Amino acid sequence: MGHWAPFARSFAQPPCRSHWWTLSLSTDIQAPARRAAFYVHRILKGAEPADLPVELPTTFKLVVNHKTAVVLGLAIPQSVLLRADEVIQ
Repeated sequence: MGHWAPFARSFAQPPCRSHWWTLSLSTDIQAPARRAAFYVHRILKGAEPADLPVELPTTFKLVVNHKTAVVLGLAIPQSVLLRADEVIQ
């Protein structure tokens, strides 16, 4: 096995521009912070924390690193590029 080249990642943290990932799918990490006020408000009003609903991520961000794809000789379909939230040229 010669060289290892990362292709895709899916983490709960935002994609870092300095990485050489070709595709990145991550959750919106600011959304839970915005929803925290809802939980604080409910707890201060007397709600039991165990009774509050668990929320799963509903928004995701797709980032395509087209620059890395070109270096690796990969062709990213136009449909993926159009759906991406961000394309790194």
